[in-house]
Amino acid sequence: MPVFGISFAGHHIRIKYESEQVATYLNVLFADLSAGPTEHSEIELSIRKARNSGSYIISSGSVQLFEGQLGVEAAATLYDTVIYNLLNHNNNGVALHSGAVSHKGRCILLPGGSGAGKSSVAAYLTANGFNYATDELIFFSNPTMNDFFPFTRPVCLKAGSIQALAKEIISPEKSWLVDGAGAIIPHRFLNPCFSNRRLSPELILFPFYKNNAMTRVEKLSGAQASARLMGCCANARNLAGHGFKQIVSLARLKPAFQLTFGSFSGLEMTVKNLLGTLDT
Repeated sequence: MPVFGISFAGHHIRIKYESEQVATYLNVLFADLSAGPTEHSEIELSIRKARNSGSYIISSGSVQLFEGQLGVEAAATLYDTVIYNLLNHNNNGVALHSGAVSHKGRCILLPGGSGAGKSSVAAYLTANGFNYATDELIFFSNPTMNDFFPFTRPVCLKAGSIQALAKEIISPEKSWLVDGAGAIIPHRFLNPCFSNRRLSPELILFPFYKNNAMTRVEKLSGAQASARLMGCCANARNLAGHGFKQIVSLARLKPAFQLTFGSFSGLEMTVKNLLGTLDT
């Protein structure tokens, strides 16, 4: 069977597949992380068509992880499995659940857990002139936390976010992968300019979606930012001191704000104005 290779932060995943349809699907999900298969990998997955049905089965060895169509739910299974195994034994740096975009070369981190709004904010800003890096994960290999690698993937939206964003972004919906579980939007359709290389963060912005809230920002102290970033550390159990020293260093060096929003009105200018304050 052909093998699709994925590499990130010095670790590797192999996915065996049977058909060109699966290869196309994997390329949509992992095009910016694809690499030639290596002999050593953290895990080997397989995707094959189920007998006597049109569904597909995702397996790890003899363990079935998913059965169904190659849609958003299958992608969620793949992303969860791939990210977990890329980080499971990774102690070579600090991984944070964070989106990242840049504007005129200035990079903004968007840390947060599931439901905070980091994917929605990343998608909206990308469609409005910002350069995309990721909506999910970043990895600092340098102990000084000066720069990071983004886990560059399509923008992944939950079902509740699709309608609001569809009014704000210009993208042919036929290019979206949409089902009842949400939507996957190739970031190149929002803005062809992106970065999947090392980036240096200049601003930390914690998105917080609150229904009907006015868009506003609140300055966070180094201690507040440190506590929130610790909650976003994806491989803390692998690190000495759970990565606390490195995360505190990042929080102290970079200005941090909470971004509360209930709609996308004024969001673009709010973020640009925050970037502008870095020059004062």
